[in-house]
Amino acid sequence: METIEKQIKTIKNSFIQKTRDNGDKFYCLKDKTDEEINDLIRECHGTDIFPDDFRFNVIHSFFYMVSNDILDYENLRKLEEEIDEQEGSFVDSETDFRNYDLTQWLGSHGSRSGFVDEAMQDQHFDNVMGAIAAGQSREIQQIFSQCKSALIQYLRGDN
Repeated sequence: METIEKQIKTIKNSFIQKTRDNGDKFYCLKDKTDEEINDLIRECHGTDIFPDDFRFNVIHSFFYMVSNDILDYENLRKLEEEIDEQEGSFVDSETDFRNYDLTQWLGSHGSRSGFVDEAMQDQHFDNVMGAIAAGQSREIQQIFSQCKSALIQYLRGDN
């Protein structure tokens, strides 16, 4: 059986960045990716927005972070603890700060306004862009949680 570290690197290396005809870059899985990794990434996406460039980018970033920033692959409990410790900084680093990017995110799928609505119910914002950023952070937190859960299940062999 492969080590935890090797399995994580295999997942990370299953992604490829491509460029659309209009110049937009996006992440996806390589053509001959193992079916179990395909299933894992579907779990990370969730069922409400699939496939989606924004989610693929966050998922890629999650596995990049786990592969490069996690230091202890000794066992799943320690791995899970280290991933949990990274959540806040990960969400902060993935949340857009430019208004254009935030409005692009909001307009890219009809369900994204729900994340903003939830954020507005929980706190007051002085401007609409703050509410949109908080909504995007909520989606990133959701993706992070889905990725962590799916990864731990995958590494346990529960797939």
